[in-house]
Amino acid sequence: MQTFRRIRAKAARSRIRVPRVWFWHLGLRPQDVFSASDPRSGSTWLRFILFEILTGKDAGFQAVEKRLPEVNAHRGVSPVLPGGGRLIKTDEKYRKEYGSAIFLVRDLRDVFLSIYAASV
Repeated sequence: MQTFRRIRAKAARSRIRVPRVWFWHLGLRPQDVFSASDPRSGSTWLRFILFEILTGKDAGFQAVEKRLPEVNAHRGVSPVLPGGGRLIKTDEKYRKEYGSAIFLVRDLRDVFLSIYAASV
């Protein structure tokens, strides 16, 4: 498993990533809002809360992934925001295509404790 992670990490920093990321960002709309955060900062929790507020339905993992997708799966998703926008999760650095964005920040000490607890 460690070998796969090393290969994946190398590919993420190589030129092979550029066309993939470009393809992911095709079809974005000016009304879309992007949600970004560092790992283990509560982005899943935030998406569950926003899903329930925006749709008025109970949140489940499949429902959240379907209505508030990641940037590589946003095509064909119906709008959930007023004005016809979609809420899209991203792990990418800020891009000019991101007209509106939410960046979730968590105290670094809590992130380290969360990473430690997940690895034990």
